[in-house]
Amino acid sequence: MTSETLTQTDDTQKRTDPPLSTTNDVLGRWNERYTEMLNHPPATSSPDLDVAAQQATPDTDVSEDAPTSSEVLKVIGKLRNGKVAGSDNIPLEFLKYALSCITLHALFLNVSSTGRIPAD
Repeated sequence: MTSETLTQTDDTQKRTDPPLSTTNDVLGRWNERYTEMLNHPPATSSPDLDVAAQQATPDTDVSEDAPTSSEVLKVIGKLRNGKVAGSDNIPLEFLKYALSCITLHALFLNVSSTGRIPAD
């Protein structure tokens, strides 16, 4: 990856910081941004939600098992190009074409078993 392939946006440059000058600085800033975004502390407790959760009945139509690779492939295949990225700012086309289904399946299994999104 060359410095020409990376463009600097408001997402990679904090307003109070000087402009980033190297590819490693830009990549480091993106890593910092996603580490903060994806690995946040747990939400504060809500007594109303705690009561509702205790009174809720499980939905037997929803599987609690980890997704299979065919399920991941099916869902990724249904993503439509040109849609706005989610809160993680990862374009859907990246998920569809840049990563293999095996890679995404391994990531989902990891998240499913640990309950945490990896930092890298």
